[in-house]
Amino acid sequence: MKGFGKMLTKYQCIFLDFYGTLVEEDDEIIDQIVRSIARVSPVSSDPKEIGDKWNFSEICKGSFDNNFRTQRTLERESLQHLLDIFKVDLDADLLSSELYSYWENPEILDGTMKFLETLTIPVCIVSNIDRADIMSAMENLDLKFDSVVTSEDCRCYKPRKEMFQKALKLMDVLPNEVIHIGDSFSSDVLGAYNAGIDSAWLNRKSVSNGGSIEPDYVISSLQEIFAILNNM
Repeated sequence: MKGFGKMLTKYQCIFLDFYGTLVEEDDEIIDQIVRSIARVSPVSSDPKEIGDKWNFSEICKGSFDNNFRTQRTLERESLQHLLDIFKVDLDADLLSSELYSYWENPEILDGTMKFLETLTIPVCIVSNIDRADIMSAMENLDLKFDSVVTSEDCRCYKPRKEMFQKALKLMDVLPNEVIHIGDSFSSDVLGAYNAGIDSAWLNRKSVSNGGSIEPDYVISSLQEIFAILNNM
């Protein structure tokens, strides 16, 4: 994945989110867990109400530096908290194992391989995940990148800028020489913005961003990034 041939672009490197961008998110597993809780909870049988109370994303925001905990740890703790709220005596470890297995062996999204095969400038993955999980996922999918930065490496989670700063250092590029592509507005677009990096929001479902900033680009498929690169 080196050099973009004779294509003219100011970007010397691409940062890429992984889960939700290159591979399917874990939404299906999450939904299964929530529905399992809804079936036996004496408090609520509404999966949406239960899902809304799962505070995993919120506790990630407070997990950095000395307070950092791995994604597996946060997922397990937040799930146990959810079971307690809805008074369900299910095994949090057993339920969590389904998620862990998926993180290690996710389903690749349509178009990902063609996109990666077409890319010829360096790529760095920037992902909110534990290193062992994404390395297993990459091995299982036979994917290779120039570098990988995880939340575990930086002891923080996107949208904190430290993850992007580490990627800049590893790839030896300046913020204005990089574009970050990701499907999460709150993690990817805001994180790139915090680091002074251009962002391309992969908004496949045309949802509203609901934020106070705007991404530099909005794309509905990975292939659309090539028009952006070619027009630099």
